[in-house]
Amino acid sequence: MSETKPIRGIGPGIFVTAAFIGPGTVLTASQAGAEFGYGLLWAVGFSVVAAIVLQEMAARLGIVSGKGLAEAIRNSVPLPILRWGLLILVLGGILFGNAAYQTGNLLGAASGLEILTQGSTPEVTIGQSFFGFQTMWSTVIAVIALTIIWIGRYRLLQICLAGLVGVMGVLFLVSAIAIGPVWSDVAAGLVPQFPSNTKNDSTSQLWLVIGLVGTTVVPYNLFLHASGAADRWSQAENVSKSVRQSMWDTVISVSIGGVITGSLLITACVVCPNGKDLNHIREIAAQLRPVLGEWAEFAFAIGIFSAGLTSSITAPIAAGYATAGCFGKEPKLSNLFFKCVATGVVIAGLSCAVWMGSSPSQAIIGAQVANGLLLPIIAIFLFIMVNRAKLMRGMVNGWIRNFLALFIIGITLLMATRQFDSVLSKIGALMNG
Repeated sequence: MSETKPIRGIGPGIFVTAAFIGPGTVLTASQAGAEFGYGLLWAVGFSVVAAIVLQEMAARLGIVSGKGLAEAIRNSVPLPILRWGLLILVLGGILFGNAAYQTGNLLGAASGLEILTQGSTPEVTIGQSFFGFQTMWSTVIAVIALTIIWIGRYRLLQICLAGLVGVMGVLFLVSAIAIGPVWSDVAAGLVPQFPSNTKNDSTSQLWLVIGLVGTTVVPYNLFLHASGAADRWSQAENVSKSVRQSMWDTVISVSIGGVITGSLLITACVVCPNGKDLNHIREIAAQLRPVLGEWAEFAFAIGIFSAGLTSSITAPIAAGYATAGCFGKEPKLSNLFFKCVATGVVIAGLSCAVWMGSSPSQAIIGAQVANGLLLPIIAIFLFIMVNRAKLMRGMVNGWIRNFLALFIIGITLLMATRQFDSVLSKIGALMNG
């Protein structure tokens, strides 16, 4: 039995959702709500639609072809020079994106442990290097992730952690309702706009928009979903039925994640003054106080730790799938090559976490932005693959799916190119301290 195969009866979509509801989602959505109110809710809605369209395509590719995305690219391009050029581009992008995402995962999980161990100390901020605890806890999380990867038995732990993340998501949803938002304003926030804010310019808004897209439509999840769907329905006799099951699995799972993300933004909007920078973990945990009172910080710390740890395991494994597919290696966690790639991603993420630990909240959001910049490139490759009749055996994209896919690729590409220089400058500033 492959290590990628989900527990019987559970589709891979829910694990994709658990993977993207990480520290980056919590911090990016909270910051968007605190700075711009309901004005960026439309970006959450766009991200959910984009994730459903692209993840469905990836899952269908896996079911019909029996291959992961990287393997499909490798087998579909006959000219060696072109094939390796494309694979190097994909490989470089996915490893860079995963390393960036892993940085956010480690910093987020470490922040949760930090607040738990420091109790009610008011000076503790998100990832503050308090007696070196940030570096210490990031290292601890990295060691735990590496141990689980090398042992190869991660499925039960992943389910438990995903359950804790789900509980945190439900709490934010309940808080979003209990806190009493103005629902007409919520509805208005779903209309595309760039809200005015005297403290923030359009670059800051686009930074968060790209971050919201990058934290929901995670490029590595496209590789993970294709491989997971190929395993989940590998023995299916009726491919069309499997594709329909996968579609509903994707729609329901991603929609749940979108509701959680929207709840985070709404609660931050109500709890935090408009235009506020979130620097303290208690400012984000305050979003849960309407429901949990004095237990809000404890519940939030547990939730963000669980979200960070489960994503810290999933991201390196996804990188292993992509790399194994590029080089024609067996995409199994028992494979030494697979484990070495995953280990490299963890180490790279830890190095960046230690390097950027002085401003971890922005580093975590920056990781989502990096993935948002990478997304159009990976999406283009996926689009080409699901339109290859020979590979898809008659289940290529129809014109509606192609229209939606091209629209999403066009919008994400436009956002990435419009602010590429300024976003890179901001990421560079974070890396320099």
